[in-house]
Amino acid sequence: MKTKSKLIFAILSLMMILCALFLVGCQPDTPTSQEQQLQPPAPIYKVYSVTIKMDGETVEGTLTTDMNSKEIQLSATVKKDAKADGTVTYTSNNPDVATIDETGKVTLVSKGEAVICASAGGKTHTIVLIVKDDFSPKEFYTITVNGGTSSVSKAAPGEYVTLTAIIPEHKDFQRWNFSTRGVVTNGNIFKMPAENIVITADYADKLYTLNLIGVESILADGESIDGEIVGNNKHGSNPKYDIVSYGVKYGTEITVKAYEDSEGMMFVGWDSGVVNNRAGEMGIPEFTFEMPGESHTVWANYSPLKTTIFTASKPNNYWDTSKGSKLITDGTPAGEAVDPDLEGLSGYRLTFTAGEAAMTNTPENIPGSVLDTIDEGTNTMKAIFKNHGDYDVTLELYVTFYGNIATSGYVTVPAHSTVTKYFIGGLGIYKPYMGIALRENIEGSGGTFNVDVVLGSAPMYPDGDPLLKTTGKAQLVELDATTDTKYQWEREFHYNAKYGLATYSIYGAQFNGKVPAARTVKITNMPEYDPENPYTTIYARVINNATSGDYLSQFDICVGTDPDPRSGSNTYHATVVHEEVGDVVLVAITVPRTENDGDFYFSVRKNTVEGTGTYYPHNFSVVLAYNNVFGYEEEAE
Repeated sequence: MKTKSKLIFAILSLMMILCALFLVGCQPDTPTSQEQQLQPPAPIYKVYSVTIKMDGETVEGTLTTDMNSKEIQLSATVKKDAKADGTVTYTSNNPDVATIDETGKVTLVSKGEAVICASAGGKTHTIVLIVKDDFSPKEFYTITVNGGTSSVSKAAPGEYVTLTAIIPEHKDFQRWNFSTRGVVTNGNIFKMPAENIVITADYADKLYTLNLIGVESILADGESIDGEIVGNNKHGSNPKYDIVSYGVKYGTEITVKAYEDSEGMMFVGWDSGVVNNRAGEMGIPEFTFEMPGESHTVWANYSPLKTTIFTASKPNNYWDTSKGSKLITDGTPAGEAVDPDLEGLSGYRLTFTAGEAAMTNTPENIPGSVLDTIDEGTNTMKAIFKNHGDYDVTLELYVTFYGNIATSGYVTVPAHSTVTKYFIGGLGIYKPYMGIALRENIEGSGGTFNVDVVLGSAPMYPDGDPLLKTTGKAQLVELDATTDTKYQWEREFHYNAKYGLATYSIYGAQFNGKVPAARTVKITNMPEYDPENPYTTIYARVINNATSGDYLSQFDICVGTDPDPRSGSNTYHATVVHEEVGDVVLVAITVPRTENDGDFYFSVRKNTVEGTGTYYPHNFSVVLAYNNVFGYEEEAE
């Protein structure tokens, strides 16, 4: 019985094993965890070899050189898979003999031996560098350099030589040209060939920047050149103010031409280098100059044109309506069509007689004008003379304002021709009488003829007269013109509130027996009293407007609480001495203050008389400010 039970148990166990095997065979074909960890290996990119080379040739074993070489250049060729890192590292085992940098440049230090190794990706190539004192015998070849120098005058083949260019003024270095082909170079270093060599430096003209503003056309040595618009001086679109840049070589003759005058505007002159530095002929729209050896700027200046200057209905001389004299208004003679030769200006048609004698004096025979250079600053005057007769005529058109003379000079107008003349109307002229005079005898005898004389003007400096410019924003002293008081000072003075400007004038003879003399006007904006700083300083620029005469003029600029500065009480002053025509004097007046000052006055005081003759004039302008914007140099305490 027991045997039978064992048999049954064995049979059952066998059946269970078979079922288990059947179940296992029916499971999906999935990898075990061990199988999951087995992946194909990552690719390995290899470096297969490194080879040291010199001048493109493989170096094997040893490389012999000498100290005369100083440096040699090695390189390395790496054979590798495309994606392998082929960075080469160089080493020297004996830096006392030779060092090598990351580019393969070997610097020879001393005689001896050094092992040079180039490595990349686990591969290496080594050579033994043998450095000797010198090869002997050695053959040297000459080096000739045109336009420069070389580090040595002779060299052996294979030696490296350094060149230095000697660059001429106004030139740029371009390249080295070698008499032998195939010379190995690196910038200014070359490898000496086995022959004599001539090396020439190649230079080109250096181009400097020329900026032109308000220029319609330009010629460089007679040829047109192209430029680039780089901006607009007025930040607008008017081509008269475009900034056009050119590249020009030193010494080039440049001729520029301004735009033709547009309606209501007049070309008044060229500025060269800096603003208000006038060059060329006044009013002439063509200007020729030589390009300097530096960047340069040239401006054409345009100002609003005043076409009518004369206000008198006629001159007191050269006027005969029965012989053709008449007014000319805006370029149109009365009763006639507009004359384009007169360019829209106003004036007179005068009458002259053949054989007429010249004037020797200077009459003010045009009684009245609107010329005002106190308000506008210095003006450019444009006079046009048109001769309708058969005889040449020489005329002078002028202004005389207490020594401030504006004149066309002597202008000869040939028969049946038109002449334009520009001249300066200086600062400090206010609605003067003017004059016209015949300055040379007219040929012939009997018979009359007509000459048109018209006059226009425009501010010479569109952005402001440099005589009135300041180094910063001026805190101007304001004056009350209604308080003008004279003390023995007869002639009037005039104001321009924009510039804080007062202009005075008088003839010297009128001071005789009247000194001390003064003129006074009230200051309306004196700063408030400050107990922490109980002083006020007023700075003055005093401009001598006189353009003629050889004289000395002296007077005091005064500030104080007494309207009559002649007594000197409560009056503080600085003495101004004008020693020559057109000079400018800067002064400062420091006034002590109290809490109850009251009104302050500005005065001009004259204590001396110079030049007792009738025509010894004083004509000067004073600009006043509370801050030092005139460049006055403070006196040391």
